[in-house]
Amino acid sequence: MPLALEFRDAEGFLTGRFSFPLSLAVAVVILAVSLGRKWSKSGCWMALAVAGQAAAIQAIEAGKMMHYQHYKALGRLIPESDPPVLLFLALQSVLVAAGLRGKLGVILAWLLRQFGWWRLAAIAALAFGASATVSRDAAFYAAELALAVFLAALNLANIVLAAWDLPAESAAALRRRFGAPHDDVQPGGLDRFAIVGAVWVTAVAAVLSYFSYERHPHIPDEVVYIYHARYLAAGMLSMPAPPDLDAFHLNLMNYEKDRWFCPVPPGWPFLLAVGEFLGAGWLVNPILGGLVVLLAYLLLREIAPRRTARLAVLLLCLSPWHLFMSMNFMTHNFTLLCALVAAWAVARSRRGGGARWAWLAGCATGVGSLIRPLDGLIAGAIVGLWALGLGARRLTLPSLAAFAAGAALVGAAVLPYNRLLTGDPLKAPIMAYTDKYYGPKTNALGFGPERGLGWPLDPYPGHTPLESLIN
Repeated sequence: MPLALEFRDAEGFLTGRFSFPLSLAVAVVILAVSLGRKWSKSGCWMALAVAGQAAAIQAIEAGKMMHYQHYKALGRLIPESDPPVLLFLALQSVLVAAGLRGKLGVILAWLLRQFGWWRLAAIAALAFGASATVSRDAAFYAAELALAVFLAALNLANIVLAAWDLPAESAAALRRRFGAPHDDVQPGGLDRFAIVGAVWVTAVAAVLSYFSYERHPHIPDEVVYIYHARYLAAGMLSMPAPPDLDAFHLNLMNYEKDRWFCPVPPGWPFLLAVGEFLGAGWLVNPILGGLVVLLAYLLLREIAPRRTARLAVLLLCLSPWHLFMSMNFMTHNFTLLCALVAAWAVARSRRGGGARWAWLAGCATGVGSLIRPLDGLIAGAIVGLWALGLGARRLTLPSLAAFAAGAALVGAAVLPYNRLLTGDPLKAPIMAYTDKYYGPKTNALGFGPERGLGWPLDPYPGHTPLESLIN
């Protein structure tokens, strides 16, 4: 029990420190499974990578509140970190350096053959340059970036060594499993690989939502989404004013004399309302997470070889971020699903599906604009340019007309909704809300000193091109 208390906070909940001993247990399991097998050496490297990634995470100051996450300064990393974590990082560094001896030249030559100097340099700059958050203190940022690049390179090299020592027959079996690297693009439907991946994501996200998230909102946005969904499920566009406004004060809720309502765009709350009506709102995003996997696979089968589609879906299924977004009550999964449906439907229309598939693409684009309008606009613009022939064959004129009509008709559903809540079809409730509570133009596009809501993630007052570049 005393040992367990070291990994718990004052309320008895596990802290982030628990992830490192947990990763060591997972590494031991990997070692136990791999010992005595042909791929035991590769398994050892993979066990080291699992624990090494968890050790690297311990160097980040995460905390509970909303803020930019930074690595601990080099001067604080040693005194403030657990000695076992630092010792493990040192051990991993020594082992990886030893493992790379005699291999670096071969690896670099292969990379140059695949990408060339300028592509390789651009990839490295993007990957490593974004590994630390920009800071006002240039010296701290330089030190943090150096630490972040070292940890990222260390873990990347660890994974490379795991792949290097994979036996030839095992690598060949994996290649057969995923398909030949240069297969022609042959559009196809769903197969067992994609279905199993979708079931995995839905099941894991549902378990996390039930036991870890406790089917309960954890941030203010989720609270109002659930309120919004519940009164929509009850057949109301707004609720009667509460008897005491102070007792019911919530961010992202608009209060008027005779009513109160959530001003966020209606697309996601309407879908969440279906789950709330059935008493299972917490299951909506896990199901959407599985559907995203299926649609991603269908889209990739239209434009890439099967091997690429399977590898991409595998990464999606193992993405901690996708699993996390599939267990909460946020809008992102539904937005992504609409974008994938739109792109897949355009590909089907181009393949001979005609105007009906283009119509579906337009409708999906319109639904996306009802969830997160700016994201929907960006996704719609990209899919629309693709439909017009940018990077692929242009759709027929009837199909283009069907795409535009579907997007316009579905997207226009927001106009009567706006009118009912703000009195102006062209005035979105969220814009009226921010103008009222935060000031005019605080939520408007563009630059200026009045932009922004004063979030902790907004380092300077207003919004400038430099802040845009940093973000």
